[in-house]
Amino acid sequence: MLHPWNTVRYGAFLVREIFAGTGRTARYALAGSARGKLAIVEYEMRCATDLEITWFASSITITPGTLVVGMAPGTSAAPATLFVHSMFDNDRTSVVEGLRDMENRLLRMTRGSAENAAPGTGGAA
Repeated sequence: MLHPWNTVRYGAFLVREIFAGTGRTARYALAGSARGKLAIVEYEMRCATDLEITWFASSITITPGTLVVGMAPGTSAAPATLFVHSMFDNDRTSVVEGLRDMENRLLRMTRGSAENAAPGTGGAA
């Protein structure tokens, strides 16, 4: 069940992230930089349902500068994992913190609280 107020807040957050990512991408392109600060991180999700995982992966991918490049399904011993490419931040810890923030916001939208999350801490490889 979606929580209406948290859905509005998540939508506003996502729009803000899209505009911020667009600005970073435009500056990068106009500066003619040879290369960004690239990183690929492994992120263990707390998202558990197909809908949560799809929304999370889609939110990451529609944000300019990030892209989901792969996924490993969860098992009884390990949560589902996303592999995320970041174009502007080679500090893996920073990328994971950004993903954790986005996932917390999404879980508040779908569950009412990020604390009601499934096991899995969301971490970097």
